[in-house]
Amino acid sequence: MVVFINAMLYSIVFVYGACIGSFLNVIIYRVPNDISIAKGRSYCPKCNEQIKNYDLIPVVSYLVLGAKCRNCRSKISSRYPLVEIFTGLVAVNIFMVKGFSVISVFIFIVSAILIAITMIDFDTMTIPDGLVIALIPLAIVMAFIQADIRI
Repeated sequence: MVVFINAMLYSIVFVYGACIGSFLNVIIYRVPNDISIAKGRSYCPKCNEQIKNYDLIPVVSYLVLGAKCRNCRSKISSRYPLVEIFTGLVAVNIFMVKGFSVISVFIFIVSAILIAITMIDFDTMTIPDGLVIALIPLAIVMAFIQADIRI
């Protein structure tokens, strides 16, 4: 019974992580292009058509749509589901190692920001200041929560 409950909990953590990975894909695309991440719906970069809510399910939509836009049938990069899967696996790994705690949430947030920074750097060879600055308050809070961190 315990194995079943753990499997369910880690499945939920994976889905949550994959959803965050989906949002990271938005950040990875929009931040270098100076597009607001807070305004506007997701859209196909080829045909500029808004993506319907039911086509925004991480990984599943990519598979159901056959890696193509529903409207213009242009190819969707495999990077999108890979970032979602990777982020989900990072979340599961963090919670398996650290348990379900506040520090685990902070570590996951830092990891998610670092994933976005890595992918943006890979694409543009730049690191956005805003994402690096977002790490500072997290590091300060983590230093107070996790007092045994050694420098």
